[in-house]
Amino acid sequence: MLAKSIGRVAWTAPFSVPGRGWVFEAHMPLYDHDRFSGMLVGVVSVDSLLAKQVPWWVAEKYKVEIVDGNGTVLGAKTNVELSQPGLSHQVRLEPPGQGVVVVATIYAAETNLARNLLATAIFALALLAV
Repeated sequence: MLAKSIGRVAWTAPFSVPGRGWVFEAHMPLYDHDRFSGMLVGVVSVDSLLAKQVPWWVAEKYKVEIVDGNGTVLGAKTNVELSQPGLSHQVRLEPPGQGVVVVATIYAAETNLARNLLATAIFALALLAV
């Protein structure tokens, strides 16, 4: 096991678990007076990670995805369906590494002619009132 040989936490590549979606594991070696005594394994769910760590107000402005090195979307948090994706930015997710990235795509703003005309009319009336 990699974690035992390097003496620190090692992460697995993401893998799919039926009924739970995509997960990755953290393997942490345990020692008792410099003698290996076991392994602590933590399982991180991609869907749970996105649900608990991406605030709702971020999901209102961006589609946040976790994507593996092959381009497979492992999970996403979004509150709006993208008709046309806007600009996006990606950041490597360390740990777990393994080519996993977080991609944030801004929602393309749709122009609302009626709203813009109303705002212009209110501004014009405010200028006339002075």
